Amino acid sequence: MCVTTLKLRITSDGEEAEEHYVRLLDDQTFEILDSYQLNEQENSCSVVSTSFSDDPKGAKMYYVVGTAVANPLENEPSEGRILIFEVVDRKLQLVCSKDVKGAAYQVRGFNGKLLAAINCKIELFRLSDSETGHMGQMELTTECVHRGHIPFTSPHSSQLQQSFFARAVRTSENPIVFCPCCAHE
Repeated sequence: MCVTTLKLRITSDGEEAEEHYVRLLDDQTFEILDSYQLNEQENSCSVVSTSFSDDPKGAKMYYVVGTAVANPLENEPSEGRILIFEVVDRKLQLVCSKDVKGAAYQVRGFNGKLLAAINCKIELFRLSDSETGHMGQMELTTECVHRGHIPFTSPHSSQLQQSFFARAVRTSENPIVFCPCCAHE
């Protein structure tokens, strides 16, 4: 089982400092098996387990974590990452890291791909072999993007999950794929 955690510590000058982690837990004992520390000022926003239909490694399950970099001078995060982990010998192994322009507030598996709500856009990704030529390296490639209004009241609201699929997604294979919840639009 994969979770994200926050650890508060007091620095030598008495200030609070946050450390954010992705943790792999034993699903029976909740013992921490492995941890991955996020970068400074990087917060986790979402985590999901999913598989990819175009996975060069076969039908594996991955943990996907969406993050945001918390800059106190910004109203809305301008950077974040999507991290993809696989579990090898009860350890988290980072398979892919994708920098995004905004907070990856929500990530979800969708038709064998990854759908991410990044600030005010929805982006559909596929997992593929890296084009750098390094054998075994993976990358997330953008399939399509919807920019515009995504109705929700709070990035941490359950409404985000419902509105996440409330827009049409255009792909090269299918001109328009609708979710039943947006049929009224």
